[in-house]
Amino acid sequence: MTSGATGRVAPGLRLQRHLSQVWSYSLVDRTVFNVASTASVFIADQEGTTLLSQVGQVMTLDYRDSKIEPHSGSITSLGTDFAGLGGNVNYIRGSVNEAYYVPVDRFTGNSDWASRIAAGAGYLFNEGKQEQIIDRFFLGGDNLRGFEIGGCRPA
Repeated sequence: MTSGATGRVAPGLRLQRHLSQVWSYSLVDRTVFNVASTASVFIADQEGTTLLSQVGQVMTLDYRDSKIEPHSGSITSLGTDFAGLGGNVNYIRGSVNEAYYVPVDRFTGNSDWASRIAAGAGYLFNEGKQEQIIDRFFLGGDNLRGFEIGGCRPA
């Protein structure tokens, strides 16, 4: 189980009609607690408190027909996070996400419907150290329906 207080600042910048960038800074006091006695040594070693100080950016290329209710087009985002500006957590994390919207009105007869095809990938560079489990990428919540956030993971 984890908990923490978060401070976050995220200004945005429109570079052109379809290209934008958002910068963010996070300061998070994180605590891993209530670790089961049957947990692996890797998990048990992470019990305690860490301070994450992180700056990040997301560059987005958006060719959707609508930001609120898209029916066609695509959106691509490239994100990077750098942790280590203070605190006791150090890493560089990169991610890329892509989504295509395909109208399905010729199949359904309803122009309000569209199909979304999406994929994403990411990698955590941790300078040869063992990463914290709470810094990893997790499926669940909005990414994988039917699971809690962080609820879909290896056994």
